[in-house]
Amino acid sequence: AGHRFESVADGASVDMYFENPGGSGRTVYIVAVLVSSSGKAFIDIYRDNAVDVSGTRVEPVNLNLGSGNTSVARVEYGGTYTPGRLALDDMNPGGTIVRSIGWVSEIGESVILPPGTNFLVRVTNKANTSADLAIRILWWEE
Repeated sequence: AGHRFESVADGASVDMYFENPGGSGRTVYIVAVLVSSSGKAFIDIYRDNAVDVSGTRVEPVNLNLGSGNTSVARVEYGGTYTPGRLALDDMNPGGTIVRSIGWVSEIGESVILPPGTNFLVRVTNKANTSADLAIRILWWEE
C-alpha cells in the first residue's frame, strides 16, 4: 500500500498511518517502509498513535495475483494524528538540483504488529522548495 504526495510545500509534513486493528485475529509482519522524495526530507516513525480525524483509506494490493485474500490492516493518509512514542528518526537526502534523481529510504525492516498496534510515518519536506514525496509499506499477515 502506498501513496504519492505531489508538490508538498517546504516545511510541510505528510503522514501515513498503519494499524493492525484490535481483534483482527492476525499478526502483521512489516517487510519494509519505503520513502522516496525529489528533495531532502526528514522521516519520523511513531508507535502507539491516536487518530483524531480519520483520513483517506488506502486499499492494500495483494502481490499474489492469484490470491483472493484481503488484508486486515488499516492504512490511511491525510487525517489528523497525535503521534505517540518516536521509534525512529531518519532523513532522505533527495535532490533538487540539475541532474538529481531523488532518493529512496528503506526503514523499519522486520517489525511485528500484533492486533491493536499501529505506527505513523511522518515525512517533512526540507528541500527549501516544494517537493514530491511517496510512502510505500510492504507487509504480510498470518
